[in-house]
Amino acid sequence: SQLKNMYPDIKNVYDENGGEVTRGKLRTGYRADSACIVILGDLDGSGTISSSDMKLLMEYQIGKAQLSGAFLKAADYNSDGTVDNRDLVLISKNK
Repeated sequence: SQLKNMYPDIKNVYDENGGEVTRGKLRTGYRADSACIVILGDLDGSGTISSSDMKLLMEYQIGKAQLSGAFLKAADYNSDGTVDNRDLVLISKNK
């Protein structure tokens, strides 16, 4: 409801399975009408920044995990177009 109050043009929010979300946290990978939601630092789609996001970013950096789409955008915490150790440091400070 806070999102809809801030952006009155948004009619519906959907989870990763297409189910309508009417309450709770926004998460990376959710959709607001046709736009994908990205929560910077939320690489696992939990809606919060935690040590699991940091672990996922470290695994991505060494090639043990894949990130794409909204999740890759969420990994670029400083929005400089590159996912690197600077993003990891910023995510660790904000978890």
